[in-house]
Formats: sequence, structure tokens, C-alpha cells
Amino acid sequence: MDNKGQVLIIFLLIIPVLMLGAVYIIDNVYIAYHNNKLNEINNLVINDAVINDLSTSEIREYIKKNDEGIEIEFILISTDKVEIKLSKKIKSLFGIVVGKKSYTIKSNKTMKIMDKPIYQ
Repeated sequence: MDNKGQVLIIFLLIIPVLMLGAVYIIDNVYIAYHNNKLNEINNLVINDAVINDLSTSEIREYIKKNDEGIEIEFILISTDKVEIKLSKKIKSLFGIVVGKKSYTIKSNKTMKIMDKPIYQ
């Protein structure tokens, strides 16, 4: 029997599955990169807010200097803690194939005033 055609058909059926797997991995790495970037900006801002005793308007300005696309959801400055919640909408690279045009990532950080800031 001639099995050459069977191997070709199996290969052609596996190609879309491999491409979907690659697309999934690339999109997840892209999301993880932006999520890490948002968390680092939040860490930087909250540490400086505690150290330098920044006001809400100074914190907003500081965040916008780092990235214009960040949406500030919540800023709380009290006598015992500072809390900042940020979000950012990023465009999807390959998620359009499955109908996902953008992703929303969020970062929530809280630091007590008496805590020693940790630079990571």
C-alpha cells in the first residue's frame, strides 16, 4: 500500500492546531509583559508616594509621566496606608482571530505608611 498521501493529510490537519498554539503563546506573553510593566509602575509610584509623601494630584501626574495609556481607577491616601488601583487596555495581537480585540489588565497595590518600602 502507498502511505505517502496519508502523511500529507495528517500534516495538513496538524498545521492549524500548531498555529493556534503559537498564537495563544504569543498573546499570553504579550499580556504578561504589559501586566508586569503595569505592576512595576504601580510599585514605583506607591513606594515614592510613601517616601516623599505625595499628594493625589502628584501621584496622578507621576503615573501619566510613566505611561499615558494607564487609567487610574482609585487612589486612597490615609494616615496609615496608600492604595492605588490602575488598569490599562491593550490591543490584542492575534486575539482578533477568536473575536477578542483588546484585553484589560489591572494592578492593585496597597502599602502601609509604617512599612518600609521595598524596591523590586
